Amino acid sequence: MATSVLLFVGLDQNGDNNLWVTDGTAAGTSEISVAGVGSEGLFGLPPALPYFAASPDGRVLFNGIDARGDFNLWVTNGTAAGTSEISLAKQDPGGLNPQFLTVFGSKVLFEGVDKNHDGNLWVTNGTAVGTSELSVKGQHPHSFVPQDFAVLGSKVLFNGQDSSNNYDLWVTNGTAAGTSEISVPSTRPCGRI
Repeated sequence: MATSVLLFVGLDQNGDNNLWVTDGTAAGTSEISVAGVGSEGLFGLPPALPYFAASPDGRVLFNGIDARGDFNLWVTNGTAAGTSEISLAKQDPGGLNPQFLTVFGSKVLFEGVDKNHDGNLWVTNGTAVGTSELSVKGQHPHSFVPQDFAVLGSKVLFNGQDSSNNYDLWVTNGTAAGTSEISVPSTRPCGRI
């Protein structure tokens, strides 16, 4: 997608919240009409908190509502033809519900809900084949709940729940093997960071 346009959530003439694109002019502003969206638009009513992440290849990943009413991962290049839902077999049957989308190198990290209804760490390159859940040693066995992602050089820091039910600081390089809890002996867990 060209950097001279902006994507936003807007209310259309039907009263639905959908994806729009603008170049900053009236003539260059339009709704991106996409098939397969929810009955109240891609973002619902009232609009859900949108998460957008511009990938290095120029596409934008975001969370949107599909025709089943499920929040899933979508990708767009700023056109209707280039906007689609990324369907995954390993996601929750009620939707992946991607949150906290964070660009990291050529990938995007996010919290998503898997087929066991657990909120865990996911990584994507914007394709179904390139999207996977990361199983991390020491994470909570049911819901890791990674959030508050912050890129720091070649790593991403975030908070997540460990196997002892504590929310602590974690670090990842975007792989399961490269993800670990940062244990500091002089601290004691006291909730979210």
